[in-house]
Amino acid sequence: MKTAKVLFGFLFFSGFWAQAQQSVTYQEVLAKAKDNNPSIRQLRLTNESAEWQRKKAFSTFMPKLSLNANYRFDEKYELMPYDLGGQKGEMPLESPYTDFDFRATYTVFEGFGGMNTYRAASLQERASQLELRRAEFQLEREVRSRFYQALGTQTLATVAGQRVKNLEEHLDQAKRYVKYGYSTNYDALRIEVQLADARTEKIQADDNVVIAKNRLAQIMGLETLPAMLAGDFPTLDKIAIPGDLNAEVQNRDDIQAKLLREESAARLASASKSWWSPKLNLYADKMFYNFEDREVSDSGKYKDAYAIGLSLNWEFFDGGAAYASQRQAANQQKIAAETTRAAMIQLPQEFDLWKRKYTYSVSVYKSKSVAISQAQEAVRQATLGKKAGTRTVNDLLDSELELDLSKAKMVQAQIDAMEALSQLELASGRSLF
Repeated sequence: MKTAKVLFGFLFFSGFWAQAQQSVTYQEVLAKAKDNNPSIRQLRLTNESAEWQRKKAFSTFMPKLSLNANYRFDEKYELMPYDLGGQKGEMPLESPYTDFDFRATYTVFEGFGGMNTYRAASLQERASQLELRRAEFQLEREVRSRFYQALGTQTLATVAGQRVKNLEEHLDQAKRYVKYGYSTNYDALRIEVQLADARTEKIQADDNVVIAKNRLAQIMGLETLPAMLAGDFPTLDKIAIPGDLNAEVQNRDDIQAKLLREESAARLASASKSWWSPKLNLYADKMFYNFEDREVSDSGKYKDAYAIGLSLNWEFFDGGAAYASQRQAANQQKIAAETTRAAMIQLPQEFDLWKRKYTYSVSVYKSKSVAISQAQEAVRQATLGKKAGTRTVNDLLDSELELDLSKAKMVQAQIDAMEALSQLELASGRSLF
């Protein structure tokens, strides 16, 4: 018998230890989400692409170097007629068997299109950095909200399971009372009805746990989250909302990014107007050529030539493509402005909504905390009264139901409060917890 008890204790603590090993805390969940979230990974790559786009735009200020080489395997010369004092004939227009041409060009003026394009790319890079920072800030709030939602569903499932267990015990007791004539079938039937409802609610509570954990796993970038969640809800009384908390644009990285993209679109619209401007380039050519034979490696047979000068290119008409691009860029600027305006309109409404919801959820939490204390006392008195014969089993059932409902509403209020707090932080752009 003693050996059996020892074995049972060992198995119990082994199971408890295994469950504890599989549980994850909020900090562990957040760390995994930062590493695995697909949206954050995409934004990091987008940010890197924006950096390379800025470097690409800067190339407009750099000289361009090129090498052109030609080697003829065979030829048939063009013949140019000539007349030298009545002596007529044809002269072949020869070209080198081998030639190498090194060319350097530098754009002196092109209507400031390059400058505007570079400024636009720099603004896009800065906007991308702000969007990444905003996404990381948002990820932390969403992970926190979903974590405590999943943690709350675990608690609600525990409450639902305890209610089923209590009703099963009451039902067994009621059936014994009916058997010995201490009670009627009505009491047993009422408990059976409540037990059926409680079992249904337990199934729903278990499903909610799975759904909440799947939503948490999704934002973490994982397919499933088999581990149990470990932790407690923060004490809402200790989370104070600053009196000066307002919906301020300078605290919202996403809106600041939209303003930068709007300015970038304006720069690109200005750059698109440079099509009508002449393009002035400074160039230098250095050529090495061989007219004697097709030998490539014999450097002694090469002669050289060079040229330095300015080139001007002014394209007056290209079929309307440049003008269409200009109008398209102008519309993109207007679209960016409207996107920013929509965010500015939404900001104060969003802030007010979640501030109100947070205040309400905290109020519900406080009232249900008091209600739980009262319901626990009611259960205690009903239990004593039932033993003394002054209370019926229905009184005890009603008091236990009220206690379970108060617990469930308090947990739901905590879930709603954490979600509202996260959304309020996103609306204000400030960390409050």
